[in-house]
Amino acid sequence: MKICYIIASIFYDDNMMIHFKKYFKLTLITAILGVTGCSSVLDSPSQLENSQTVSHNNPLWQSHLTQLKQIKSYQTTGQFGYISAQPKERFSSSFEWSYQNKQNFDFMLSSTLSSQFLKLHHDTQGLTISDNKHTRSNDEANLLLERTLGSSFPLAQLGDWLKGIPAENSDYKVNKKGLLMQFNYVVKGKMWQVRYLKYDETKQPYLPKLIALDNGNQILKIRLDDWKY
Repeated sequence: MKICYIIASIFYDDNMMIHFKKYFKLTLITAILGVTGCSSVLDSPSQLENSQTVSHNNPLWQSHLTQLKQIKSYQTTGQFGYISAQPKERFSSSFEWSYQNKQNFDFMLSSTLSSQFLKLHHDTQGLTISDNKHTRSNDEANLLLERTLGSSFPLAQLGDWLKGIPAENSDYKVNKKGLLMQFNYVVKGKMWQVRYLKYDETKQPYLPKLIALDNGNQILKIRLDDWKY
């Protein structure tokens, strides 16, 4: 199994994954495996330290949120790490994310040991999914994305989540520094919790450094190593 399939299975499962598994099994069998060179993200914390929370009306949070919303486009790189309890698995992969707006963004997963990659490109014409050998676009790519990530996970919202802006109408918490601490969302009846474990305080505004998505059996860690905006 590889990180592409693992990330997909978090948001969609069972028979809807069959097409996706067949498509990527041949093209990325060695590309997005757990890579020892980027395994550090797997050993990073996944639980929040006890922290005092403040209300959503807190002036620090409202000021911070305003600054985040002023960042319209940005690029970030880092690592994905996946851990599951049953079955017991650990994998990681490098990624690049380039975001212009909810209609224009690129997301690429790649291996540090080969030139293979998986890239999702979205623009006003629709979605294209490509790897070293194939490109799927328009209706075919949208169907593949639905089978991969599920309609309950709008990829465009990742642009806000990575900045530290919670999902709309979500149950979220803010820490005493006025930073997003966690929020919950539901996929196919399963509760997921998104936890913001570390921020890069050399940036202004402060931007996430480590995020964990957890449903009790699976944890997806996102480590953000570089920000440009």
